[in-house]
Amino acid sequence: MPSASPGIPNKIVSPAVPLTPEQFLELVDNPSTTEADLAPYFIEDENLARGMAPGFRINEGMVVTDPSQPALESALLLNGANGYCKMLRQRRYVQQIKDSSRPGASKRIRVVAEGDSWFEYPFILYDVVDHLMDRPEIAVFCCSEAGDTISSMLPKGEFYVALQRENASVFLFSGGGNDIVDGRGLRRFLESHPADREPKDYFSADYRTFMHSIREQYETLFTRVLRQQPSVHIICHGYSDAVPQPTKGKWLGKPMTEIGITDASLQRSIVKIIMADLNELLAGCAKKFGREHATYVDLRGIVPANGWHDEFHPTSDYFGKVAAPIYHEILKHD
Repeated sequence: MPSASPGIPNKIVSPAVPLTPEQFLELVDNPSTTEADLAPYFIEDENLARGMAPGFRINEGMVVTDPSQPALESALLLNGANGYCKMLRQRRYVQQIKDSSRPGASKRIRVVAEGDSWFEYPFILYDVVDHLMDRPEIAVFCCSEAGDTISSMLPKGEFYVALQRENASVFLFSGGGNDIVDGRGLRRFLESHPADREPKDYFSADYRTFMHSIREQYETLFTRVLRQQPSVHIICHGYSDAVPQPTKGKWLGKPMTEIGITDASLQRSIVKIIMADLNELLAGCAKKFGREHATYVDLRGIVPANGWHDEFHPTSDYFGKVAAPIYHEILKHD
């Protein structure tokens, strides 16, 4: 298991200032605007969340509106954060490729990324791809969306077109976490037992069936990607050991509490088993396709208990630390 790495430094962003609605919309429309530029003007709002995708609203302390006028409305604020942030990133990618093609400029490693909220957490977190995009050696065309499951990524296939069009050297993939907690989540494959049982005893037969389905989907994805783009190198990652919050964690803590698994230490042990199984599965999948085609990056041991924004997502600083080993792996495939 890896030790904590120093990580990729956060981008330095100038202090934000309050804006009028008109100034805010100008910022939104400015081609040079990044997610980091917009972050101070949004507040995460669980009431606007859709499934695993976070929701956001305007930070009224930073966008100064006239109380006598209707509230500022935008599809971006309510439902379009994923799409808007994807557009920002892809626009930035195009500019980076354009700049790197100029005489005397250093070429960038072309990367296509598909994944979940570890690769795209709109506005308020500087996620893995945010950190990678700041590196001068690489350019990332990001297709990721917060809340995505593997089963939803496979049929959409946006990344297949991007891989071929961009002639990417590396395909980054992040998936599986949302699949674990989607729908009924942990309630699907955990059972309540007397307190004297071992953590492994709380898993039902459905758990192994579920993990087998994750393995099959990963193998299907890898097969399709390499069939279409044989020269690309696939990099996938496991997740660090998340910390359930028994009373307020809607993805891990609460579901276990609701079925009678209330002890915080037991909850952590159960989640550790799930993360270990998922990491073992991903390592085996990468090994099956061979080191020349696929690499699995183990991120366990990097994010401490106090390094989490919520049950599933590290803070921006720790996203930088988990991005570091992925970044170093990318550099091997120029």
